[in-house]
Amino acid sequence: MRFAVHDIEKQPAPELVGTQHLVVASNAVHATPSLQDSTRCIRDILRPDGFLCLVEIIRVFPRPRRQWQSPLNKGTRLSLEDEAVMDRVDVIETDLSKPSLGLSEDVYNSLAENVTDIVHNAWLMHSKWPIKRFEPQLRIMMNMIGLARDISARRWRAGTKTPVTFEFISSIATIAGSSLNGYWNPTEHVSFLVELSQTLRALPDFSGSLGWTPVDEMAGTLVDILLQPEDVRLHSIYHIENPVRQHWADMIATLADALDIPDVIPFGEWVCRVREWPVRADYGADGANPAYLLTGFLDENFTRMSCGGLLMGTANAREHSPTLARVVPVSEATTRLYMGKWREMGFLN
Repeated sequence: MRFAVHDIEKQPAPELVGTQHLVVASNAVHATPSLQDSTRCIRDILRPDGFLCLVEIIRVFPRPRRQWQSPLNKGTRLSLEDEAVMDRVDVIETDLSKPSLGLSEDVYNSLAENVTDIVHNAWLMHSKWPIKRFEPQLRIMMNMIGLARDISARRWRAGTKTPVTFEFISSIATIAGSSLNGYWNPTEHVSFLVELSQTLRALPDFSGSLGWTPVDEMAGTLVDILLQPEDVRLHSIYHIENPVRQHWADMIATLADALDIPDVIPFGEWVCRVREWPVRADYGADGANPAYLLTGFLDENFTRMSCGGLLMGTANAREHSPTLARVVPVSEATTRLYMGKWREMGFLN
């Protein structure tokens, strides 16, 4: 008997191709981003007379419960058994990119009559996606604006005295993981940069400053602004990012120590190493070198956007958010918490 580790989302090593009589696929395979790609890789491992056994998922969550389970898995402190919380939430299954948010006329009208605030967040972020894949997100944004327009029009016609205001809250800064439990989405450009640096055994020597903002601080800031008293005159635009910058050199030193990476090299040389990766099969979205797809962005935009070249004013947000006003730089302990969580998830070695 021989034990080995293999990433089922990637092409098998040559010594594995066509060698297995039986592959038993557990729930971990069901949970991969593309079951079609994963099973194709499994097929490459099997002998011509081999079998694939897909194990049935033991427990199926109802969809509304699944919506709660996802944030719970990421460390959100909620309880599915807390009726006081659950009674305040309605989960509606729909396709937001469709006209009227994909809702029936009755449901849409109910929203237009009763909604007081709209928060559109959790924009899908995946560094491996081409621009075409983001078109549904733009349609969702358009439909959300349409809902806000319909709410305003109905209240105007009804002669309501309640003012309808619109605030644009943006963040182009790096939304880091949770400072509470370390969870950080592993499909963003920073995560791929760290992952490939571990593979290359070299980190890029960034200069300038960074402004990572933990997601829990982002959420707290958003709630502060959203729940301002009615007598407060709100600003039209708020930018949420860490108002306290920190040196990249210090962060790189922490990452190098946490990941046992011996070399720190100029960024241009690091990008060249990514581009000169010897195995072209790894250049694909599911290969060992996913950052290859991002070299254009990293080379042309990363230093400008993420090293202090593009800063957003946070005075408006700090005025109306005590949370943002007291945000501090990401500590070494929090950075190590992120790395530990990625290791726990199997994203890093």
